Amino acid sequence: MDINRIAIFIHTFNANGGIQNRRLQLADCISQRGYEVDIIVPHTNAPYPLSIPNKVHLHSLKARGERERIKMWTTIIPLAKYLKREKPPVLLVGPLMFALTALLAKKIAQSNTRIIISAHSSIASVFQNNMKLTSFVSKLILQYSYSRVHSIIAVSKGLRNEIINLCKIPEDCVKSIYNPIVSENLFKRALDTPEEELFYSDNIPIILSVGRLTPQKDFPTLIKAFSLVFQEIPSKLVIIGEGPERGKCEKLIESLNLQDHVFLYGFRSNPYKYMSRAKVFVLSSIWEGFGNVLVEAMALGTPVISTNCPHGPSEILADGKYGMLVPMKNPAEMARSICYVLRNGGPNGENKVKEYTIEGITDEYLKLLLN
Repeated sequence: MDINRIAIFIHTFNANGGIQNRRLQLADCISQRGYEVDIIVPHTNAPYPLSIPNKVHLHSLKARGERERIKMWTTIIPLAKYLKREKPPVLLVGPLMFALTALLAKKIAQSNTRIIISAHSSIASVFQNNMKLTSFVSKLILQYSYSRVHSIIAVSKGLRNEIINLCKIPEDCVKSIYNPIVSENLFKRALDTPEEELFYSDNIPIILSVGRLTPQKDFPTLIKAFSLVFQEIPSKLVIIGEGPERGKCEKLIESLNLQDHVFLYGFRSNPYKYMSRAKVFVLSSIWEGFGNVLVEAMALGTPVISTNCPHGPSEILADGKYGMLVPMKNPAEMARSICYVLRNGGPNGENKVKEYTIEGITDEYLKLLLN
């Protein structure tokens, strides 16, 4: 199939800018290979601004909803109009509900555009954490959508296996391609200087974590683990990210009398300048699609500790070779690992991250998008 134009739907604006930044990096790299690239967004009223590469075209669907809460159904007709007008050969879209949006828009537009889904999150974990009826309906929508698209990209091998088994999708329709994470921009931004004085004391090691304050990230376990670490090693815990669980985390910090030692920084547009200066990076999630922050920290030379959650961390860390894996929801084991790394250092994962360069991942995406 002769393709010279690729459309990418950025379906969400999350609290650390992760999804949109990776999609924009991919769009930029594809455009540099000589392809026309369209970025489609629900609207341009994003809480975190988009930095659109020069050669990439931006299309807003002007959907209803505020900030992150987009009303999915309001994007269907505008997207159909876009498909009918622009006729992109390929549309790369995010998971679940927006995949259904793309399929409905394609049907309305009577378009020949091939829909390719990029799946980023564990499906089984989402179902387990929703009400039974919601999970049942979501599963039906997911199976319907995933069975009718051209192909599916899973960001880890574990997630690929889950999609195949849970949604009964043929193996040759689901391909594992890691996220494009390591780039010159990552290292450049890591050189920026943090404003906070906390990062200029050599005597107090900093434990860092980055992610939305949501049940998935399970920051309470990390905070409880830190309370045990602090009894042995004077240190500070910094969490970068915003979300609905801020109040719960603040109450836990207060109950443990850690107000002067645990810092919820909220959203930061550049978390890498903190990553590069932390003594250890910790991921405390109970599920992931992959675990991009682990790769980012490893690339910057920071030792990492992660829960052995589905899916991604064990792949990234090669079952503990490049970083320490601990059980989920186990503050004591997490604390032991943190203390060990603070005293002895951790495995070096810089060689492992070569698998996640933007150039190599772009090659893999183009192989799939162009065939």
